[in-house]
Amino acid sequence: MVAKEPLAAIEYETAYAYQGDELVQDIQDDNKNIVPLAFAIVEGETADAWHFFLSHLRTHVVNRDGIDLISDRHESISSAIARSNGAWQYLRAIHMFYIRHIASNFLRRFKEPYVQKLIVNIGE
Repeated sequence: MVAKEPLAAIEYETAYAYQGDELVQDIQDDNKNIVPLAFAIVEGETADAWHFFLSHLRTHVVNRDGIDLISDRHESISSAIARSNGAWQYLRAIHMFYIRHIASNFLRRFKEPYVQKLIVNIGE
């Protein structure tokens, strides 16, 4: 029997109804369904907000080691991971970047839609 490692993706979304931002933790099950696991409404996407969210996520929700942590490349997430006292660092978690975020950031910078599709295809 082969056990599949759990997959976790952290996201950032603007929640206009709350006049703030929402940090979301999703998890993908064996059937490739993405299920919301935890969220927090915060004042903005800051290193302190991500540190708060990731600390509580690790303490109260995700206590297994060896999970995949997928995010965009926002500096506040990297800063929060660095401040986590090893809770979100390799081998406890494997941090990787979501190719669609990388492609979106690339498109924002270079304004070539066909290149975004190429980047996504490379990552798949």
